[in-house]
Amino acid sequence: MIPKSVWKDNKLYQPETLTSIFREKSEDLGVLQQVIDFDGKQSKGAIGGQDESETIRHFIERFFASAARVQFVVIDPHKTLNDISNDIKASFGSGNISVLDIPCGTGASILSLLCNIREMRVHKLLPCLPVHISITAGDYSETALEIYADFIIKIKPYLEEVNIFIDCNTHMWNAKNVSSTDEIMNIFLEKKESEEYYIFMSAFSGEVANNINDYEDSISYIQARVSNLNSCILHIEPESNNAEKFYKLLLKLIKKFICYIVLEEKSDKGFLWIHPLNNKEIKGGYYIKLFKRYG
Repeated sequence: MIPKSVWKDNKLYQPETLTSIFREKSEDLGVLQQVIDFDGKQSKGAIGGQDESETIRHFIERFFASAARVQFVVIDPHKTLNDISNDIKASFGSGNISVLDIPCGTGASILSLLCNIREMRVHKLLPCLPVHISITAGDYSETALEIYADFIIKIKPYLEEVNIFIDCNTHMWNAKNVSSTDEIMNIFLEKKESEEYYIFMSAFSGEVANNINDYEDSISYIQARVSNLNSCILHIEPESNNAEKFYKLLLKLIKKFICYIVLEEKSDKGFLWIHPLNNKEIKGGYYIKLFKRYG
């Protein structure tokens, strides 16, 4: 069962909690009308960037596209992602979990995951067991990290209504630099009470695919640091040629660690989602991989 508030007539609708805080932030940034006027069907796909203008453009054009992609995976309306969707809901169902959100952008992916789990709890489709989530978020845009931190503050009371408790710290992260990656991994792994270490990488392929050599060492290092822990690495990407290139790199690197199994699904038909601020119907798609440690 899926709440009708987020899925009806074979279309995705964003949770009101996420829509509300996004609208408020858009007003604060003075871009609400640009969000409303934007036609997602004509977008070539902003991929974000380090400076403020690139970050804000991505916020305007791609926030809800990223959110819808993750939402589709979490609620799995077509029942084609049972293993991955169920694994996500189990990991975020109870206990203590540490999440590394990289590159986190302005938070669309993790907020979508949490708000949709909240929606399912509110409608009594998932148990409301206490879950404590410690988030370490990294990005190379200071503007993105500021927006992310503000979103986390705003969403916490809504999550706590259904026993989802989060704490979060944000950090500048240079994905091309192993030293920078080592710093953020040390922070992520310092939560010794965590029962699972969850690495959430979303919408990274647009940057990595055409500059693979620049990122290979850091991605391999991340995999190595968690390979002896109860951990998984979840990748959710837009459906694109860049995603295919990116996943070839991931598979090449993960083969070094025989303790991981790969749960893989690919959307062929895509899905439809409704933009919550202008009611436009937009088509989405995704590539997904979940590397799950066993043994």
